[in-house]
Parts: sequence; structure tokens; C-alpha cells
Amino acid sequence: MKTSNRTLIFGLIMIISFLVTSTQALAGHWLETSPAAFFDENDWAMFRSTIREHLDNGEDGTSKTWKNSESGNNGTITVINSYKENGTTCRKTVIENHVESRQLSGKGVYRLCKQPDGKWKVVP
Repeated sequence: MKTSNRTLIFGLIMIISFLVTSTQALAGHWLETSPAAFFDENDWAMFRSTIREHLDNGEDGTSKTWKNSESGNNGTITVINSYKENGTTCRKTVIENHVESRQLSGKGVYRLCKQPDGKWKVVP
């Protein structure tokens, strides 16, 4: 292999390595600054309960909210639509959470599909 080809391949490996490391660092930073990073045990319990209930029973186009009166943290789960994918029930969902003490909000759109064990899983 010519030296110029080796240099090119080495350079590409370095760029890919940098991008992967940077993406992981950004993902870690996002989690550290998202509302969920500041949830306490009760917030998590309320969030999980609300999302399971709404994914299992909520109608398309409806929202369900949760609020922890102790922490002030709260959120809304909105089911946009439901569909079947490979025989599995999936729901496109908007999840919005707020941490009042830090005046921090986060919102995202997720595809969640029901697994054979009855749990919902985020799918790409």
C-alpha cells in the first residue's frame, strides 16, 4: 500500500474516532442537563406509571399529565398516533418534562413499541 493511501486511511480512522467520541460526549452531556437527570425517586415512579397507563389505554391525540406536588416536577405524555410494525403495536409519542426548581424543560418525539413482555421500548 502506498504511503499516501496509508495516510488517508489513518486520517479517516482518526476522524471517525473523533466523531464517535464527540457524539458519545454530547449524548452524556445531554443526559446530564435534561430534566430527567434531576428527577427524584417519586418523579420517576409517577413518570413511568403515567406513560405506561397512557400508552396502554390512551387514545390517539390525547395527553396525560403527571405532577409531583413535593418536588413540583411534572410532565405530559401525548400519543400522536398508533400503528402496527412487524405485528407489534407502536405509538408515536411526545414526551415533555419540567423541573421547576431549575426552570428546565425538555421535549421529544419518540416511537415506542410494545414488547412481548408488555413493556414499551423506544425504537429508532
